[in-house]
Amino acid sequence: YAKNVRRLGQHFRVMAIDSIWHGFSSAPPFPEKHWVKEFTRHVIDLMDHLKIEKASFEGESLTGWIAIDMALHHPERVNKIILNTCWGVRLDPKYVTVKQVDRDALKATSVAALTNPSRETIRKRLEWLMPRGGVTEELVDVRYAIWTHPVTQKALIQYYERLGSAETDAMMFNDEQIAKIQRVAFVEAAKLCDVTRNFGWRSFRDQPLIQSLQGKFARTVSGRFHAYASME
Repeated sequence: YAKNVRRLGQHFRVMAIDSIWHGFSSAPPFPEKHWVKEFTRHVIDLMDHLKIEKASFEGESLTGWIAIDMALHHPERVNKIILNTCWGVRLDPKYVTVKQVDRDALKATSVAALTNPSRETIRKRLEWLMPRGGVTEELVDVRYAIWTHPVTQKALIQYYERLGSAETDAMMFNDEQIAKIQRVAFVEAAKLCDVTRNFGWRSFRDQPLIQSLQGKFARTVSGRFHAYASME
């Protein structure tokens, strides 16, 4: 993703936020309810501290969920959002099939790498996310350094325990809520087929997320994989 930062940095002030529970940022206790909103509070706190009134947000996967939450509940702080294969959206099952086996695989490879961190287990986790290749030694080294930090290890294990739970699913946004977003600049909708093993999502060509956002974005890209968001 550093390539994106360099390219975007030619035109914008760019910040890559180290999210709570994921890196070397704080790892506060998980609240009993609506724990996902803690990520949004983290972003708001940072903006307040840096005296940033409004910003554009690019979010991939989990951080796409955060970007949507920002756009829906803090629109006064949002210029535009860019969604790269975002998570946190409960889509119409007529168009999208979410396979529990893929969620379980994500959780299993992640917890295995956290409870028994080695370059081998870390690489296996990254290769699950990037099935088309691209896992470098640098990526493995960086992830290993982060995931062997005791505080981060504990927080991420708790985080992955919450993935796929009924509580987490209940916090996802539906099509009606998504349609209320007014400031979308770009949607990268990955075409996640069985071969990718990433959540088992089918083609996004006629998918409600895109339909809900018609007329509110510059363009979309299909045929991408979950971990392949890059500036072209």
